[in-house]
Amino acid sequence: MISAEEQLLNEEKEQLLVFSQMLSTNLEAIDKSFKQLDGIESSLYYEIVFKGLSVTKAIDKVAFKYNKDISTLWKNYYPKVKEKISKLKKH
Repeated sequence: MISAEEQLLNEEKEQLLVFSQMLSTNLEAIDKSFKQLDGIESSLYYEIVFKGLSVTKAIDKVAFKYNKDISTLWKNYYPKVKEKISKLKKH
């Protein structure tokens, strides 16, 4: 009975290690992507990735913050941010 529990604990430990490695990889990717962006793009990335806002809400919020038109953000800034976010999903 004790060996069965030890085996279960070892399996859980291995799963936690794998999960920890995945988190580390994702955090490194997020950090790298975030450092490559400036100004409006970094704000969009922050609102979407870190705060978990939907893209539409993030664009509304950042447009208001920077006093920019929403369509400008969709057309000029979001494509680069979208590219960085899609790379995160691959990890």
